[in-house]
Amino acid sequence: MPMKKNLLLACGLTLALFATAQKAMSFAVEFSSGTATFSIPENDWSAATCSPDEIVNDRYYRYVHFNSLPGFQERIALEKAGVRILNFIGGKTYSASIATGVQFPLDPSLNLRSVATMSAESKMHFELKSAMSSNGFPFYAIDKDNNIGLTFTAFTDIPHNIILDELYAKNVIVTYGN
Repeated sequence: MPMKKNLLLACGLTLALFATAQKAMSFAVEFSSGTATFSIPENDWSAATCSPDEIVNDRYYRYVHFNSLPGFQERIALEKAGVRILNFIGGKTYSASIATGVQFPLDPSLNLRSVATMSAESKMHFELKSAMSSNGFPFYAIDKDNNIGLTFTAFTDIPHNIILDELYAKNVIVTYGN
């Protein structure tokens, strides 16, 4: 009988530890479009690959999640490895610009936990997301020719001329570029 109790206790502890470990793998990040919850297993590098249409100026963009916030030396090493840290998002997560050809996993001393894709929705302001889903743009955003005016920002390491070229290639009318 004591053997069954020990076995049940061991199973219970294992399940409790597993549940705690699973919970630690999820983290929430606040965006202007709302809260996004990421559940990325540690050392999951599947999102570190990209499709050709995601590449801009030989780079692609992802969220990178760390075990602990990277220090100055880690950031320099990441840059040398082809991972440029851009903006702190929260929850030990940054947006990052990754050079094509970077091979993951990187050196474990860099403390990189995982890589996650960026959904279009997470990059949109909540008002734009709402307007697009309902096709209900505010009257002040529509001009006399029924064109919708949008303001947007881009990652800081994308040259302005490339942004304009991409917009023109998609037949977007640019009335002001700053």
